Amino acid sequence: MQKPLQKLDPMPKLSRWQILGPFPAGMREQDFGADPLEAYGGIHNISYSETARYPSELSDGGLVGWQMLESHGSTVGPLVFPSTRWSMNQLALGWAVNQFQAWAVISFSLEREKSFRVQFHSIGDFYIDQDLYSGDWYNLKTTAHVVHLAKGEHTLRVRVVNEIRIFGGSTPPKSIFEYFWEEIESSIPAIAIEQQVNMPDIIDSRFAGHLCSIAVQNVLQKADLRVVAIQITTQSTDIAINASLRNAGEEAAIMPGQIRQIPFSISTVEKLPPTLSSIFIIHVTVEIHNENHTLPGVSFEIHHKKAENDAFRITFEDQDKSIQYAMVRSPKTLTFSPSTPPPILVALHGAGVETSSPWWTGALSRSEKAWASLLLLIRLLDRDEIEYAHLIQYYVYRPFTQPEEVHGDSIGTDQVCLMSLELLMLWSKICIFEGHSNGGQGAWYLGTHFPDRAIAVFAAAGYTKIQDYVPFTGWIGGSHSDPWLRGILESSIAEYNNDLHVSNLAGIPIHALMGGDDDNVPPLHTRKYARLANEYVADPEYVKVTEVPGEGHWWNKILDNEIYSTFIEQHVENPKDVINELEDFTVTLINPSGSGSKGGIFVEQLSTPYRLGRIHVKIVKDDQNVSTWYLTTNNIRRFRFTDQVLQRFSNIRVDGSIIASTSLHDGVFLEKSDGEDWKTVTHVSGLDSTNHGPLHRIYESRGPLVIVCPRGNDYYYHKALQIAHDWNLYGNGDAQIIMPAELGDLPNANIVFLGGPEENELTSMFLRDSLSDISITKQELRVGGHIYSTRGSGIIFHQLWRQYHMAIIIAGIDQEGFTSAVQLMPKRTGLIISDWVVTGPNMKWQGVGGIQAA
Repeated sequence: MQKPLQKLDPMPKLSRWQILGPFPAGMREQDFGADPLEAYGGIHNISYSETARYPSELSDGGLVGWQMLESHGSTVGPLVFPSTRWSMNQLALGWAVNQFQAWAVISFSLEREKSFRVQFHSIGDFYIDQDLYSGDWYNLKTTAHVVHLAKGEHTLRVRVVNEIRIFGGSTPPKSIFEYFWEEIESSIPAIAIEQQVNMPDIIDSRFAGHLCSIAVQNVLQKADLRVVAIQITTQSTDIAINASLRNAGEEAAIMPGQIRQIPFSISTVEKLPPTLSSIFIIHVTVEIHNENHTLPGVSFEIHHKKAENDAFRITFEDQDKSIQYAMVRSPKTLTFSPSTPPPILVALHGAGVETSSPWWTGALSRSEKAWASLLLLIRLLDRDEIEYAHLIQYYVYRPFTQPEEVHGDSIGTDQVCLMSLELLMLWSKICIFEGHSNGGQGAWYLGTHFPDRAIAVFAAAGYTKIQDYVPFTGWIGGSHSDPWLRGILESSIAEYNNDLHVSNLAGIPIHALMGGDDDNVPPLHTRKYARLANEYVADPEYVKVTEVPGEGHWWNKILDNEIYSTFIEQHVENPKDVINELEDFTVTLINPSGSGSKGGIFVEQLSTPYRLGRIHVKIVKDDQNVSTWYLTTNNIRRFRFTDQVLQRFSNIRVDGSIIASTSLHDGVFLEKSDGEDWKTVTHVSGLDSTNHGPLHRIYESRGPLVIVCPRGNDYYYHKALQIAHDWNLYGNGDAQIIMPAELGDLPNANIVFLGGPEENELTSMFLRDSLSDISITKQELRVGGHIYSTRGSGIIFHQLWRQYHMAIIIAGIDQEGFTSAVQLMPKRTGLIISDWVVTGPNMKWQGVGGIQAA
């Protein structure tokens, strides 16, 4: 169970804030700069003034000034702007105009040097003096930054952005932020973070898994440390719970200021009776300079569950070696024929909901025969957008297909829970996708992107895509950017445009549910889905839509009612053979890395990346029931047929080319180069579709994340800490920070290189051995035949690394250029960053308009 960080009396006292704003801001635009004040020197060079005014179209008269705001405790706000008529502004831009930005500034003094753990919640970033830190957008309260401050005067500058998707679209907007500020005791080298403990539930007196993790933060200023032991105690002294670390060695080092997730295994010989205390105390021992220190214990509440009644928590190792969890709920009937098992119900929750929350686990009607997997909604970058891509296999299927990772030796074979979970491994590809709100969007996403895994979709109050939910119309950069370049950038997130992929829903039973008075995700989103899907199958009533008059975004029994139960049980009892019933359909995709097969056709590569790819399929049978497949392609370079359909056809024509069906078998692709006909090829060794695509794919590629930082450069090291922090906060992931001298060979991992070849010798080594037309010096950036030498120019780009991994290089011709580039390292979804971007100094105020090339 996650608990918020303890609210202490803030140190120092921060009560009288200076507020400057509001200024326009676009959805997800902040990381591009796009601060209008930068045109006048920036917030660091602007002081409070009762008379100074700055242009802003949001307020009457077109000018805004400073105001004072008294705060109480650790909460600041709401920020109120009397000269702004929000309802009037909405006449032009709708609720997207409520996406404003402002600055909150305050100074304080310290009588001596001190160290703190600091975090700001409900904001994106903040400055302490000149150092930029990442805030906690979603108020998760699971991380804090270690800050060492000298004696004297200091200034906080908080960039406040009213994120409508997080805070809602109220008029006027009520923007509030909080902060956590805790002094670090000098005797403590590290802190075990109670809010980041992950352990399985107890099922019928056994752990429902043996994999666990706890986050530990190094609060020292210079020395790194390692966790060398973990001990678990309870009030029951007669029961021993054994804990053993899973990682050791140099790769387990925790650098100064860093938070790392420490994986460990648990086991016990005795059964765990219901009378056993549910509060476990975890004691972590760290080693610094060959000396051991045991940290204060942290508590974690373990829940005793019954598999036949309760939703319970299982744990498993993810592709980056971090420990994740899912909630599992058994059906009412636990017996079934292994030859015809029911599907898995994949249930996705809305933004801001904890997967293990009883409010969510108890919200779904229990199926008669199907197991439900309630997933950790966001593992990748964000709390309100799903980017499963190929990781779907880890979140939907792996907990059930890797039983040794689900239960280890913890659940006895006589347990009904274990029996049922092992039966689940027999059919890892049969699912009903369902969800509410952002989870409803997720159900649409999984249905449109992994259609051959779906036998049905039930989506409640799901929006179509991020650009429709809160339009990007308010972007500052839109007034400065080249439309062609902007199109390239926007294409980097087009793979998540569910409406663009609706053709893939053909043949899948769909029921959509929403409240008629939903003002959070208005009903038009669901209606749009239905219209598009109906058009593709030429059936005006194909998608079943239930719009409940008078209901809003959520109501009791929204996923526990007759409509829901009837639909689910119908397709559990009689799952439709969608693939074999298709006769006329269209496969649509933008990025093969984030798409599965449709109708048994899996696209491996597009001719032009980020452009729409389509295959129209028409199946014709002759009098002898012999099938001929006619395929017409657009922007497709290579694809294959899955095992599910290899026996369905006798003849194949692709764009007029006749393909011998006997030549198609597992591992064979159809490929077409420019000016050539389609031909069969075997899979090229070393080429893998999962590590292609925009920069954020590094979080979805296989292997851990390693950040390579130049030695002796405090500024670059600070940025390395921010990248690691963001992956931990928004992705629940773990990262290793290393210096070049600590590494002989480059690791078999996903790597982020900070600094160009002249600053980071490992960047030089990597680029020297890579096929790249990008070169970096302190005088210029060269991309192909183009040279960028303006001061403040930076670059961020990715390269393939070995077969399954990615590498990202972030550099600049000076520190200003590096700063603008490193800010584009993806934190959350919706950031329009392609696979390479050349940044420029004008991004500070022009946003994407200051990008020089992409």
